[in-house]
Amino acid sequence: MKKLYTLLALISFGFTFGQVNYLVEHFNYAAAAPLTSNGWTAHSGTTNPILVSSAGLNFSGYVGSGVGNAALVNNTGEDLNKPFGADISSGSVYTSFLVSVTATTPLVYFFHLGYYGNTTTPVFSALNSAFRARTYIAPGTDPATQFKLGLAFNGTVTQGETSNLTIGQTYLVVVKYKFITGDFNDEVSLFVYSTGDAIPTAEPSTPTLGPFINTASGTPAAPTADAPVLQAVVLRQADATQRITVDGIVVRTVWNLVNAGTALNTDDFELSPISLYPNPALNVLNVTINSNLIHQSYSIIDSLGRVVLNGKLNDVENSINVEQLSKGIYYLKLSDNKSCKFIKE
Repeated sequence: MKKLYTLLALISFGFTFGQVNYLVEHFNYAAAAPLTSNGWTAHSGTTNPILVSSAGLNFSGYVGSGVGNAALVNNTGEDLNKPFGADISSGSVYTSFLVSVTATTPLVYFFHLGYYGNTTTPVFSALNSAFRARTYIAPGTDPATQFKLGLAFNGTVTQGETSNLTIGQTYLVVVKYKFITGDFNDEVSLFVYSTGDAIPTAEPSTPTLGPFINTASGTPAAPTADAPVLQAVVLRQADATQRITVDGIVVRTVWNLVNAGTALNTDDFELSPISLYPNPALNVLNVTINSNLIHQSYSIIDSLGRVVLNGKLNDVENSINVEQLSKGIYYLKLSDNKSCKFIKE
């Protein structure tokens, strides 16, 4: 049976930040920087890091369009994950993003949702076997100019593919995971929009692909277990020839592709002038900011909205000892209301 997980973190943060965005990722980082230096964690592969592009993707009207840069999922090697602001274990999860394929690409899956081996202490390596809503790129009828998007609940072969899409064009994609009471019956769906399409203000009754329920796997073949909880998005590199650009990732529990909203991971956190390193942090968290640090007080807030640490920064001593904090997600808030999220290892 599905496990039940507390929603205290969601409720607590909901009073302050709203309940719309669980993750907003505009890749607003320096071009050519590895994502592992900017809040993403590698859980598989040690070569060919996923890097930041020199420009982002655009899709008129989409909330994640034209902000920051993008991620170049362009090789085989490193696979990365980034956690939500809180666990999701009921209802529907809508993960929208922009994608562009810039060269002939073999059948590869490049994106999925996941959960950690331990829901209170992230074990990133567990994402290797916790993939749900696997999203694929497949060759089109003319592989030189066309590709297809595919989707599977959790399998190595797609359960469905779109019609031909155009290499070099940007598409808006929505991956939906729906929790359904009972076992082995959750659903995944895919919605795909081309440049010039009107963005629906309400969820369409019929997705582009799906809904799909589980896949047969194992010996003997058996349905894949439903996700007990969803906690992260994952970018995957599978082939040295793949050329996939991803941008504007937004995770919500409602269909809303055009309004910025507020929530656990708001644009303010993602676009904050604060830079924290290392992130995730083990013992010491270093803080840099595009303004004067003198007399800046800080508070560290946990996932339940509680202040767990506070103090002052200045231009000489701009580090915080976080060794005593438990593992998890925290927010650093300065006295001038600038804020930024970090992970304690």
